Amino acid sequence: MGSTVPHKDAWTRARDRYVDDLHKEARAWYETASPESIFYDASAAEKLYTSRSSGVKIAEKLTPLIAVIEQYSKALDVYANAYPLVLSPLWGSIRIVLHLAAEFGKYFERIVDMFARIGDLLPRFRVYENLFPSHERLVQALSIIYIDILSFCTEAKTVFRRERRSSKIDLGILFKSSWKPFERRFGQQIDNFRAHVKNVEKEASLSHMIEASDSRAVVLANQRQLEKAKREDAHRRIIAAIPSVDNVAKHKKLQSLRQDGTGTWILRHDVYQEWYNATHTSMICCSGIPGCGKTILASSIVDALQLEAVSQKSCIVYYYCDYADQRSLRTETILGTILKQLFVNGHIPEAVERAFPRGYGEDAHTLNVNDLIDLVCLAIVQSSLTFIILDGLDECEKNTRKEMLSFVGRLQKIDSLTIKMFISCRQEDQMLRSLQGVPMIQLTSSSLEDDIRLFVAASVSSRITSGELRTRDPSLAQEIADELVNKAHGMFLWVFFQLDDLCEAPSDPLIRRTLRNLPNGLIETYERVLSKIWRDTIKRDIVGKIFTWMICAQRPLVIEELREAAGFEPNQKSWDFEMLPHADLIIEA
Repeated sequence: MGSTVPHKDAWTRARDRYVDDLHKEARAWYETASPESIFYDASAAEKLYTSRSSGVKIAEKLTPLIAVIEQYSKALDVYANAYPLVLSPLWGSIRIVLHLAAEFGKYFERIVDMFARIGDLLPRFRVYENLFPSHERLVQALSIIYIDILSFCTEAKTVFRRERRSSKIDLGILFKSSWKPFERRFGQQIDNFRAHVKNVEKEASLSHMIEASDSRAVVLANQRQLEKAKREDAHRRIIAAIPSVDNVAKHKKLQSLRQDGTGTWILRHDVYQEWYNATHTSMICCSGIPGCGKTILASSIVDALQLEAVSQKSCIVYYYCDYADQRSLRTETILGTILKQLFVNGHIPEAVERAFPRGYGEDAHTLNVNDLIDLVCLAIVQSSLTFIILDGLDECEKNTRKEMLSFVGRLQKIDSLTIKMFISCRQEDQMLRSLQGVPMIQLTSSSLEDDIRLFVAASVSSRITSGELRTRDPSLAQEIADELVNKAHGMFLWVFFQLDDLCEAPSDPLIRRTLRNLPNGLIETYERVLSKIWRDTIKRDIVGKIFTWMICAQRPLVIEELREAAGFEPNQKSWDFEMLPHADLIIEA
């Protein structure tokens, strides 16, 4: 709290002023003071005093004061943790005054009566207990009252100690002359106590008003928070039920495969620049032969757009069709994945939420293609500028391609928005005929030459460094790179396969012979790969099983599942763990 230092200084000054002239025994009384010790000392003084008087219930008179200070001290736990000396002046000062007053007969009773009057005036802290921690001004008002107690005790101690030192004059006469002014000042102190108590009541009243207002605000805030949590939970259930694939994981994988420095040329291409800078809905197409890196190139465009998304306040949506994952080729999955990306931070706009079938996400409701198209068109209006990157639609079945082209046409008719679409596909595919008239970027050998050169150089260097490709002649690495660049014709996948073959050559002459007999294109490369597998009877059996399972599986299989598939025989009656091939053999096959 902002004013904790002044409180600490006040308590510290009070303590230092009080203990300054105490002798060793009195300091011990002060330091070990507690409610129990005060009652014990008062009872002992009472026994001594009642032998000369009619008797006074000293403990009863002190009880209100001690009780109120105890309430105050418990409430000061927040302070006492920070200032362990806060309570010491209260208990210690009262104890010292009682010890000194016990030597002055009836004045002991009078000082106890004064403590009793103070105790009756003190505000009962339990009334303000729930307000105390949150309201600093109430804390200050209460603290002033308790510092008043210390001031009273300090003055009383001064009176008693001064008269105690006078041994030559009759104590009763001298003390009577000192007590009168002290008693008059006590009346003034009582008036101060009353004024300070009124201030406490004023601050408490204000604190109650603040607390009531805060309580209403807290209730409303809690209601809003519960409603928000309920909506978020409903949104999570809806989003989880939408058919989709993990496009983020796919994108990260493509990023890891991309060679640094490649793919930047397309960002400077005239067709791309015109599309990117257009202020209206537009679409471009990128086509190329299989293996030329269309998907990797699409991922580089996604990264470039995401870098600009914040400044442009645009939404970036992307999807990669993957023939190895049959789920990714379904229209519902493509549209569902696009829809999820339009829900920023998992928030579903109210208009979109109302469009979902009632109970969707909680029961067996499903969404058909038309439902998903309607939902995407509703959700996409949340952003005035949206980029959609679709890669590999040519890998989908004819009906899926037809539905996706219908979806693209629907988006182009939304007048109030700017939607920019980038579609990549094979150049000989029927998809291109459906996109006639759309601006085209063709991936040719010449446009990809620089990227191929970077990819080949990095791949050769990496395989030599790892020990996969072993050469003795330092110039052989450059020969390999030049030959691969010359014969790649823009096919990154072709380069990858040839490097695998070159790594199997055990010597420089055999590497050069492999270079002289490189296959032409991917079809001849695939034929060589299959021929090599066929000659190896062990691999042939494993690959045959793997291919069979991969073709029939409803989703991509992980290595452990393929191990089980390869180790299982149709007529096998019991499971034999030893039949499972090693994971590295599965990968190699």
